Amino acid sequence: MRSSALLAFAVVGACSDSGRPPEPRTEPPPRRVIEPPEGVMRSGPPYAIRAEGVGPYKPGDSMESMQEQLRDLRIARVDLPEQASLIRVDNEQIIIGGDPSTSSTVTFVGVLGGREVARTDSGIAVGSSREELVRSLGPELEELERARDPHLVAVSGMRPARFVLEDDRIAAIVIGVDRRLAKHGPDIGPPPEPVCPRGTVPPARDRDRGRTFGTCMTGNPELVEIDADDVVTIRAADGDRALSSFTLRNVVFAAPLRNPVDQRDELIAVTRTDDAQQRVWSVVGYRFDGKSLVRAFDPTPVYKLSQTRWSELRDVELYFELTSHLDSIEVGGLLTSRGTRGEDTGKGIRAVVVIGSVPPIVRRHDRSGAGHPGDAGAGDADAGPGDASPTPHDAGVRSGSNSSRP
Repeated sequence: MRSSALLAFAVVGACSDSGRPPEPRTEPPPRRVIEPPEGVMRSGPPYAIRAEGVGPYKPGDSMESMQEQLRDLRIARVDLPEQASLIRVDNEQIIIGGDPSTSSTVTFVGVLGGREVARTDSGIAVGSSREELVRSLGPELEELERARDPHLVAVSGMRPARFVLEDDRIAAIVIGVDRRLAKHGPDIGPPPEPVCPRGTVPPARDRDRGRTFGTCMTGNPELVEIDADDVVTIRAADGDRALSSFTLRNVVFAAPLRNPVDQRDELIAVTRTDDAQQRVWSVVGYRFDGKSLVRAFDPTPVYKLSQTRWSELRDVELYFELTSHLDSIEVGGLLTSRGTRGEDTGKGIRAVVVIGSVPPIVRRHDRSGAGHPGDAGAGDADAGPGDASPTPHDAGVRSGSNSSRP
């Protein structure tokens, strides 16, 4: 009886095992294939502002490849005086500039937007104050061989950059190629002690930029003051004694510029005249010949901006940077335009362009001077028979037929 029960249990067990469904066969999952996205991949803001560029946009890159990468974005054309391409990206807050004369390379990148668009590693952006800029990126560069408009600032911690300041706040940032950096590398070292030290501006007048500054024109320190009536007075730094005084009409700014021949300063002044159709900027220079102040070169028209469709003349400003060479002065700087469309009018800079290809200003080769400077406003800029003043650039700016307004 017991053996029959065991046999029945075994039969039931065998039937139960045979009715169990087979174990499923495990197979590797199908391999996922991710198709590359259509179009061009671009990094987005906020971009890092560094000495070599702004995010993916860098001076020295090919303009053609940049245009191909950003082919769906608008391109503006500007005559300055040759035609240059401007590519505006990121809601027109980044400007990429190229010049055909430089083998179609990107020559500068401008930033017009705030922290949400681009900023340095330390947080400096459009809208930051002068104090924040200096604290973050080092002191303002004081280069004896360069004279800059007071609105145009260069700092030791980012030499290829130029910061446009309005009311002591950054209104635009431009990264460009500094020729000295390209030749000597990023570490060019501190400047040597000047043979002829400039006068020191009293702290109470330090913020009167472009109207009071120190020079070394006679071999001793001086102070230059320009009053509200455009009267220029050069005084010895150690007293109130006036060495020279004259009127300089329509002055935009004045600054000292070191002549490398005798290692003394020349007084360089930029003037501007306006009419309904154009603005003309001129540059004039002075030096001391013995005890007499004479012209280093006559008033020279260097830039003419005609009335254009892309911007009203009243909205255009030109911030010069002048560089001294052995027998000439190189003219450069930035051209800016403010908003001119509806509610954008007067609300910050909406275009910035690096100017270039301006003929250098040639110094006088004779050391006898040209007499007393007299009333040396821009109205004297018409060249006489013996003058060698070059024709100013007619830098009319226009939009191309398939371009957006810059």
